[in-house]
Amino acid sequence: FKRADMESGQNVIAVFNFSDEAQDGFDINLPGVKALTPLISSDEKTYGGNSEYRKILVADDGGFKLNIPAYSGLLFEAE
Repeated sequence: FKRADMESGQNVIAVFNFSDEAQDGFDINLPGVKALTPLISSDEKTYGGNSEYRKILVADDGGFKLNIPAYSGLLFEAE
């Protein structure tokens, strides 16, 4: 899911995994997006999860590979 704010120009990408299995190496193609800056992950240790998802992701050939924990949601700012 992508949300664009026309006034500020901010684009937020939401990725969800409703499965009981982690999705490692999940490919997501976002044309024109060069980097994803993590805003929040429902699997962060702060929320009782297991990860610390604060690394900025840089596009590789126009796409991103995400590791999405089971039953989780991730929000990124697209740049």
